[in-house]
Order: sequence, then structure tokens, then C-alpha cells
Amino acid sequence: MFKDKTCILCKSDNIKSFFDLENSPRSISGLLSKNNLDKDSKINIQLHQCQDCKLVQLPDNVLTQQEDFYEDYLMTVTHSEYMIEHQNHQAKYFVDKFKLKDKEILEVGSGDGNFCSVLQKYGVKATGIEPSEVFYKEAVKLFPDIKFVKDYLTANSDLEVSKYDGFVSRQVFEHLANPNEVLQDVKKFLKPNAVGIIEVPSFEFSRKNNRFYDIFTDHIVYYAKQTLQRLLSDNGFEVDEIRDEAAGEYIVAYFRNGDYQDILNEEFKNKYFDTKKQVTQFFEEHEDKKVGIWGAGGKGVAFLSQCGVDANDSMVLFDSDEHKQDKYTPASHFLIEKPDTEKINSCDLIVITAMMYHKPIIRKLINNYNYQNKIAVVAPVIHILDEQAINDIVKEK
Repeated sequence: MFKDKTCILCKSDNIKSFFDLENSPRSISGLLSKNNLDKDSKINIQLHQCQDCKLVQLPDNVLTQQEDFYEDYLMTVTHSEYMIEHQNHQAKYFVDKFKLKDKEILEVGSGDGNFCSVLQKYGVKATGIEPSEVFYKEAVKLFPDIKFVKDYLTANSDLEVSKYDGFVSRQVFEHLANPNEVLQDVKKFLKPNAVGIIEVPSFEFSRKNNRFYDIFTDHIVYYAKQTLQRLLSDNGFEVDEIRDEAAGEYIVAYFRNGDYQDILNEEFKNKYFDTKKQVTQFFEEHEDKKVGIWGAGGKGVAFLSQCGVDANDSMVLFDSDEHKQDKYTPASHFLIEKPDTEKINSCDLIVITAMMYHKPIIRKLINNYNYQNKIAVVAPVIHILDEQAINDIVKEK
């Protein structure tokens, strides 16, 4: 177990060592000059796993103790044609999936700026934030038309856009000893309905392919799909999908800011009040007609009650379930009647509340009862079906 340490992800202290890698380099990115070769030495890496959330991690990474490590960090990959192709595919998929054309996107850990430029190629307004002085200068030089900020992202970062439509972070979170804090800081710069990408090396791929050389001190966290899902959900993000990309080398999560649920809930509430008014108006417009209602199931009973449709002499409620017939609906107090040809054809209009079964009900009305008058359904809003819509349903098998 860790001594006086907790899991990077879930903060549990139930962490056990399962693997020692001997003779590892202190850092795979800290390339040496001839003059300092004699100061270099090999180290042993001890790989641990949290027994609660299953995150694989390094307990005592020398790099986490060097606050300025990323100030001059440089590990370029975008000179590779394969990586350029991967970034283009990923950016296009991201933009198309979430309809991000003309949206503001923040890249956290933008490196040499290439992915920001790819996003812009697909119609996104990109901003990059990058702590490495070397990377920052390279990005500004290569892409002068893109806004880059040299900084670690915190809640106090000085960004031109107060709220972004989304963010991306590629090959960053495997370096972070505080991923929860970083995601919470990112959240402060996101709109409630923002979306995002996080790409990390796949530890599942490493295990499957005996890739022990994927383990080194520059990466202190080794994510599998399960733990990446946990990281995002614990921080209020809703994962849309997690995919293997780059021939399985990376796992990539596509997700939404969970705060958008608040927006959807507000819309749902407002739609209810609007629908209730529409239903009231609809029945008022047909109060001089004989109206049949078909459906005394749970949803139909709730609909009648919640929309204020109470039993009266001009309405009749049908249901083909004999166990419900001759009983009364809660709250609205309709007598549930057995459908028969005479009663059905006495109706000027039949409103179907059983939306899951509305098509077979319509076919039964036409084919079994020879019903020729108007038919309405209650979703997505209450409305009378036109003749073409009814004919199409009748013709369906």
C-alpha cells in the first residue's frame, strides 16, 4: 500500500503494488548532452493499482516533485504523417458528432498547436493553453492566427472566452497527479451543454500486447476504459462513448458536460406547462363533439390527470384490457369501457393516449371497427392526424 498516499482518482488508500520495472530511465523526454551523461542513472518503477477504483498509477513519481518540469517539456509527435492523419480523423469526428462548426473550443495542453489548427480547419474557433515555454513558442510561430496562452489551466486562468462550447485534452491526463482538480477547473470555463474529448494511452493495449515499455515516469497514470469513465462521471461529465483509436494505442472519451441536464430539466418543465395549455385548448375546441379516449394504461391515466382532463358526459374512455373495464381511473374518474363498434363510431374524435401502441390501435380502429372519423395522438404534442398519416400507418405490417 501507499504510505500516507491516496489514489489519484478515488482517494482510497487501498492501493497495492503489482509490478516492478527495473532499470528504467528517469525520464523518457529529458534527453542528455554528452557533458551530463555521468550524472544520469537508471531507476526502478513500481506500478500500483487501486483496489477500489482499479486505477493503475505510480506512487512516487520524481516528476511530480518538479513543479517546473513542463516549463521546458518537448515531446513532438505531429511531424509523423500517421499522427497527422489520426488528428484529422479525430477532429472531424468530434466536430461532426457534436455539430461544433463555428463553436469556441479550448484545448488544454495544446502542445505545438497542431490540433488547434486541425480543429480550425473543420470550422471550429480554437484556443490553446499550454504550460511549456518551448511548445508555446513553437505554436505561436507556426499558427499566428490562433490564440495560445502560456499557463497551466486553473480556475484563475486568463482566457479571452469566459465560457467555451467544448474542450479537448489529448495525451495530457496520463501526466496529471490531480486530474479531478483539473477537470473541476476546466468545468468553470464550460457552458452547461459543452462537450469534450480526452485522449490517453490505453493501458489495456499495453497489457494485451506485452508493451512493458509503455511504462515510464513521465506517465504517472495508466487509464483503462473503466477508469477513464469513472474519472469523467465523478466530475460531472456524461460519457457518450469511449473508443479505441490509433489502432488501439489510445482510448478516447467523447462526453458532455453533465450540467446540460439542468437545461434539459428546465426545458422539460416548461414544455409540460405549454403542453397542458395546449391540451386544455384542444379539448375546449372539441367540447361540442363526442370524444373517445383510447388508453387506460399508466401513461394514459397520468396524462388525463396531469393535464386536467376529467370525466364528463361528452367523453368516453376505451381500453381493450378486460381487467380494466368497468373500473374508474384514479384522479380523472373516467369509467373504462370495452370498445365496441357502435360506441366507437358514435365518436367524432378518438384521442389515443397509449403512444407505445398507437399504430396497432389505429389499425384496429380502421380495420376492426370501420372507424372513419378523426384520430388524434397526444405526442409529441396533441394533434389530429391527417388522412395520409393514417393511411401510411394502416398499410404498415
